[in-house]
Amino acid sequence: MEKKSESYDFMKKICDDELSEILDLLSGISSIMMDLTIHNEYLVDDCLERIGHYTKASRVYVFMFRDQLNYMDNVYEWCNEGVSSEINMLQHLATDDFRWWMVKLLKREIIFIEDVASMDASASAEREILLKQGIQSLITVPIFYRQELIGYIGIDFTKEKAKWNVSCPFILKLVSELFSSGFERLRQEKLLYESQPTDSHSPLSPCESIPPGVSFPAGSKAENVNGMIEELFYYIDADLRLFDHIEKKLAPENPFIFINKYDFFQILMILLQNSIDEVKRYQKNALDGHSSYLSIKTRQNTDCVVIELLDSGEGFSHHDSTEVFNPFFTTKELGEGTGLGLTYAYDLIVNKYHGSIQTGNCQEGGLVTIKLPIFQ
Repeated sequence: MEKKSESYDFMKKICDDELSEILDLLSGISSIMMDLTIHNEYLVDDCLERIGHYTKASRVYVFMFRDQLNYMDNVYEWCNEGVSSEINMLQHLATDDFRWWMVKLLKREIIFIEDVASMDASASAEREILLKQGIQSLITVPIFYRQELIGYIGIDFTKEKAKWNVSCPFILKLVSELFSSGFERLRQEKLLYESQPTDSHSPLSPCESIPPGVSFPAGSKAENVNGMIEELFYYIDADLRLFDHIEKKLAPENPFIFINKYDFFQILMILLQNSIDEVKRYQKNALDGHSSYLSIKTRQNTDCVVIELLDSGEGFSHHDSTEVFNPFFTTKELGEGTGLGLTYAYDLIVNKYHGSIQTGNCQEGGLVTIKLPIFQ
């Protein structure tokens, strides 16, 4: 039986001490970020408000980087009662003016500044802008997607100097990872949405309708499974180049399912990212010459479409197979994953679209099997 990851054990420990408050925070944010779309992006502000109440902060915000980290913009903001908004003043900032800040963020450091006025001379640019905003203390949490710094969460305290407990860094790291996955899904959706012809943006095209007596989630329509897989693989081609061999065996019947296409993309992205991470880890520990392999297959049964995703990683232990869909379960090292990705995929497949998902092993490595009701 595999040993549980450090993050899983630590999560259990801090939940014993602060169960209600921490789980309310994480479950609330994860629920929003996992369902984040271009139509409800405003809910990011709700996440910031939750962080603000948890930390008793004056202001919580998100900056995003652009142009190869040369510029940053304040894109989301929440302010406590009586605290002034700064978002309109913090646009198009050159990161060269914040070198101390950038060095720490690029090192994945969570920046805790208990007294802004006492910041070192090497951080004079940062100290000046913070003091102008009346900030006494702050926390800054980098947001990475894979190995790329994409932004950061800022938490300001203007009324008094802040104190933080020992669990604060770990909790904020988890929040950062939830934001990372949510923002990446949002970015992918925006790219896909913008690439579609204008008349395809409506949930149902004129010739399509929902079958009588059948209820489906909003935004669902009849979608070709093979077509969605081909489209997603096209957009993430660069990520898939890790694999030496990729095999696609798609059902000749071209089966259809009733689904929101972006939910389907999210499910596959979670599974593919797990395959990428697992193969990387396995290659690191395996002998030289190990060939990486990814296979995706679809087939049509009488009442469902079956999707099988196989990779050449180490596979699932019996212990993993029984717990892998539990919230916060992960075999990754502390800080490398929230343990919520497969939980979200399970929720979409089983609870939202009335399908099933199972993990297992075959000769080549790990296997994930999804079944979704067929559209007829």
